[in-house]
Amino acid sequence: MQGHHLREIAGKRVVVVGPNSRDDFAWEITKALQQLGASSHGIGSTVSLRPGGHDRLSATTRSFLSLAYRTRQFGDWVDKRLLERILRQGPDLVITVESLRPLVVERIRAAGIPVVLWFPDHVANIAASWMFSAPYTAVFFKEPWLVRRCRELLDLPVYLLHEACLPSDHYPVDGPALSSVCVVGNLYPTRLRLLERLHADGVPLALYGPKIADERGQALLRACHTGRYLRGVDKSQIFRNSIAVLNNLHPAEIEGVNKRLFEATAAGGSVITEDRTSLASLYDKNSEVIAFSTYDELRDAIALVQDDKSAFRQMGLRASKRAMRDHSYARRLEELLSKIEEAW
Repeated sequence: MQGHHLREIAGKRVVVVGPNSRDDFAWEITKALQQLGASSHGIGSTVSLRPGGHDRLSATTRSFLSLAYRTRQFGDWVDKRLLERILRQGPDLVITVESLRPLVVERIRAAGIPVVLWFPDHVANIAASWMFSAPYTAVFFKEPWLVRRCRELLDLPVYLLHEACLPSDHYPVDGPALSSVCVVGNLYPTRLRLLERLHADGVPLALYGPKIADERGQALLRACHTGRYLRGVDKSQIFRNSIAVLNNLHPAEIEGVNKRLFEATAAGGSVITEDRTSLASLYDKNSEVIAFSTYDELRDAIALVQDDKSAFRQMGLRASKRAMRDHSYARRLEELLSKIEEAW
C-alpha cells in the first residue's frame, strides 16, 4: 500500500463508497475510521446525485438509479464521476460497500491503491455479480456459506466479516419503560407475515422504519406502526427500553446475521433473535440473547421476557458488554486491515 502498513491506520486517507446518511453502513465505517485516527471521507453511493454523498433519495429513486447504473451509457458516465471523486482524495485505501464495476476497480488498483468490498447484505441482494470478476484486493461477506463457496470453488480473496456496532451511537440509553416489543427495519413479506401472526395473538408491537405499500399490511401498520424512522442514539433508547427487540431474519440470511443484532445488543436491548449457525460464535444464547427457530419458540420467548422484565434487562447489559468488546467497528476494521495486508 504505497509503502505504508495498513494496520497503522491513524493518519491514513481512506475513501468510503456507499450511502452516507447517518446509520448507513458506509457512514458508520467512515465514523469508526475517524475515531481510529484515519482521515476518512465518505463520498456517497455510486449513484449519488450529490458529490458530498449525503443522499436523501427515496428508495424508489435509488432502486431506479441502481438499475440504470448497470446499463453501459449511464454506467460509464457514473464511473467517470465516481473515479474523479475517489482519486481527487488521494486515498491510501478505498473501502466500498457497493459492488463496483470491474473497470473502476482496475483503475483504482492501477493507481497503486488497495480497494476492498465489504458487502453488508444477504445473498438475495447481490444483484450484479461484479465482485466476482473485479480485481479487488479483498472482498468481505457476512454470509459464511458464500465465503466457503467462493474460496473452495473460485480461489478468490474472499473473507468472512460480520457487521458491527458503533459504541458512540449504540449503547444503553435508559428512559421510560415502553409497553411493546419493538421491530425496527423494512417490512418485507416474511417479516410482515410473522408480525401479523404475533399481532393476532395479542403481542403488543411497535414498528419503526419505512412503511410498505402492500395492502395486506395496512391494517397492521395502522395498528402498530409508530410513523418514526429511528437513527443513532434515539434508536438505542428504543432498543433498551422496549419489552424486547424482535430480530427476525430474511430467509436469504442463510447462516449469517444482520446489523440490527449488533446494534440492539450494544444498546442493551432484550434481544429475541432468529437463530442462525453463526449466532453461537457471536453471543451466548443462554445469557446474552434469546434465539428462536419456530413460531412457538418465539411466543414462549416473548412470554418469558414479559414475565420477568428486570432479569432480561440484565441480560441486555451482558449482551452490550459482549458487543462492545467483540463486535465493534474497531474490532472489525482491525481484522479487515490485517486481511488486506495479507492479500496485498
